[in-house]
Amino acid sequence: MSLFGEEAQPRLLVRWLPAGRREWLLEAAALGIVLFWFYYLTAHWDALPERVSSGFDWKGAPRGSAPKSFLWILPAVSLVVYVVMTVPSRFPHRGNFPVQVAGSNAPRLYAMARWMLNVIKLQVTATMGYILWKMVQTGLENAAGLNPWVMGVLLVAVMGTAVYGAWSMRRME
Repeated sequence: MSLFGEEAQPRLLVRWLPAGRREWLLEAAALGIVLFWFYYLTAHWDALPERVSSGFDWKGAPRGSAPKSFLWILPAVSLVVYVVMTVPSRFPHRGNFPVQVAGSNAPRLYAMARWMLNVIKLQVTATMGYILWKMVQTGLENAAGLNPWVMGVLLVAVMGTAVYGAWSMRRME
């Protein structure tokens, strides 16, 4: 099926706002994380040196440097990720699914797709926040870089959510 639906999938009345308490919680947590990192960077701005780490190697050690204004990229990208993942979650009938969408399984598939997008959105914004936190802490000389184990766990969590979502959708067929 196409992302933009050349083949018609059942279109259900889907509310723009989150459908239930679980979705409200995921939305609030993801947006809260994004807004918190804007605040966090603003709160530490004056204490940061003029140049900060611009990245980390695979072991988590800082590499390269950039002006501290470079740090604004992470909260900005987190906000873009939040918006880009929120909009499609409101139009699940436009998405691709690992199974045929029919009238009988559409409500469950769409709910799972929305849940999966919202959880991944939360995980990605949290991961970007962790990287920003470590960049700021490294700039303040309170840390020596990223913990590669944390990054590995975060990556596995995102991939695990996607695999679990696809597996769950296959079972709904």
